[in-house]
Amino acid sequence: AEKHGNIKIAAKILGIPESTLRKWIRNKDKILKKWDIKPTKELAYVIGAILSDGSVYRTKDYHYRIELYVKDLEYALEFWKAISKVLNKRYKKPFKTKDGRWRAEYSSKKLYTFLKSKKLDKLKPYIEYNKNTVRYFLRALYDGDGCNYRSKQILLVNSNLELLNYVRYLLKNYFVITAKGPYLHTRAGITARGKIFRKNVYRLSIHRMKDIQKFLEKIGFTIPKKLKGQDPAF
Repeated sequence: AEKHGNIKIAAKILGIPESTLRKWIRNKDKILKKWDIKPTKELAYVIGAILSDGSVYRTKDYHYRIELYVKDLEYALEFWKAISKVLNKRYKKPFKTKDGRWRAEYSSKKLYTFLKSKKLDKLKPYIEYNKNTVRYFLRALYDGDGCNYRSKQILLVNSNLELLNYVRYLLKNYFVITAKGPYLHTRAGITARGKIFRKNVYRLSIHRMKDIQKFLEKIGFTIPKKLKGQDPAF
């Protein structure tokens, strides 16, 4: 009776039928079991993009969004192609927003649940399935948070120290590329330009010429200006 009462109260708060809530509770652990997700280069790219500029969230009307909102069209296109392949859905082009950025989004409860329920350690088997999945994971991260400054230095900037240390490991063990760091890049707070950082931001640096060449040849960027070293410095 107590359990029934709790469900009734929760359903009322959420504004949904009790039967819907009971069904969700009963099936919540079966969502991923029904979807036999396979490690692929496309999934690895989606994971990398989500850990960079992407987001995963549920709307008020119970849509489950996987989204990338960025300034580079090539990045948005690559993300959308990858997610379409993962979900076996028809490809759609990203759309341009009023501020000139590009938004690529898809609604999928299965992919939402997969990405939200797994921390980095649980995602590693999908990232390190083979060398190609590692390549696409790294490319997505560097498409979002990377910078190629005149092909003299390649940086990766992110607030997640665990992620940056993992990237350094992947570069060394799969591509024999040495990255230095993570180093503190920007302290949390308000910068001189008025930009707000809620967390400390760190960077990995690839600066030896042979390592830069390896990176560009074996991993690369989807975004042409980054590949050519025309990226402005962070």
